Amino acid sequence: SVDATVGPLSVEMSPEGPIVTHSATVPDGVTTQALIKGDGVQVHESDRVVAQFTVLGWTDGVVRVSTWETGIPQVINLGTAMRGLQSALVDQKVGSRLAITIPPDLAAGDDTLCIVIDILGTEPNLSGAAQSSSS
Repeated sequence: SVDATVGPLSVEMSPEGPIVTHSATVPDGVTTQALIKGDGVQVHESDRVVAQFTVLGWTDGVVRVSTWETGIPQVINLGTAMRGLQSALVDQKVGSRLAITIPPDLAAGDDTLCIVIDILGTEPNLSGAAQSSSS
């Protein structure tokens, strides 16, 4: 996925969460724009990511889900997340705010999804990979 500050999405933050506008042309494939570059730990593909996020449809602009409405971050298990979201988040760093577009074949439903996400933290997914304890 392309790491760019410019891309199809334009994001303005409001107290209720991100306000997303976009270009007229639907992008091909997953696009990732780094609105804020974090300097925390890197996200791995089996991690559980603690995040604030908003998901809306490209065509209808309807918000599908937003944690900004509740103010309570959610945990995203990358092992079971939409493939497009997984590929966009892997190798990003905690503290980042990303604007992502995901085409329908890598998302859920029949519309391209627009996602604004703040990566707040990660937890190793203990059920997936074998973990060695060093206690």
